[in-house]
Amino acid sequence: MASAGSAGLALKAAAIATMLSMLVLPSSGRCPSLGPALAPPTPPAQAPWPPEPIPPAPAPAQAPSPPESIPPAPAPAPAPRVSCGECYSVGSQVCYDLCTAPLSQICGCLLVQGLCDKCKTAETDKCTANCTDGACDCVGAAVKACADTCSYNECSWCVRGQQHNCLITCRSQCMSKCNGP
Repeated sequence: MASAGSAGLALKAAAIATMLSMLVLPSSGRCPSLGPALAPPTPPAQAPWPPEPIPPAPAPAQAPSPPESIPPAPAPAPAPRVSCGECYSVGSQVCYDLCTAPLSQICGCLLVQGLCDKCKTAETDKCTANCTDGACDCVGAAVKACADTCSYNECSWCVRGQQHNCLITCRSQCMSKCNGP
């Protein structure tokens, strides 16, 4: 408590010092290091030319009509009511959708895995189309052809970890907003 009181006192002292400096500095006039103020310049010897007459203002243009008022957007529908039991059910669609949608952004390996799967499918299809006697190892050929594309770490560790953390968070948030059994 003593530190809170001293912090408040220090804050008040700083505020008072700031206020005093604002009062003193403007009243001191010029900075003493610049010397006395210079005399104002003398007016010119000749009188200035008379100002040119101001041309008449153009006729006011017709103001554009105000835009039609846009009706207000309807209020958003209330969030669907979720039962508290639904928050913890294994197949709860509420948390499942929320936790699976961003996985490809969080687990970059999913993008590589998708490219790998496309490569293998294309190579397998090509091998199958060219294999006339049916004795070809198309799966092995696809794995070999797509080795560079498929050289990534298994992605399941990322997916499982992210889903687990997300489900815990989602369930606790769901429980704070749910109603009924």
